[in-house]
Amino acid sequence: MGTDPVKETIEGYEAGAEDYAQRHLDPEVMRKQLELFIKNLRGKRILDVGCGPGRDAKFFADRGLKTVGIDLSEKLLRIAQ
Repeated sequence: MGTDPVKETIEGYEAGAEDYAQRHLDPEVMRKQLELFIKNLRGKRILDVGCGPGRDAKFFADRGLKTVGIDLSEKLLRIAQ
């Protein structure tokens, strides 16, 4: 049988969730891109697919946007909450 790349990716994020979150939680890294995204948004709702530890979802929610984050890594979703 072949390997399942999706399963391997999920397992990799699960194994390193805390380290990944520590490296990717600073909103300043993406501030300009996120502000440009909001400026061009046509509504107040965002679905953050692959939200990881929730950096972008938090940025959007803090600005009053109704934000839902989803991710395949349960550990990253717990961090995002």
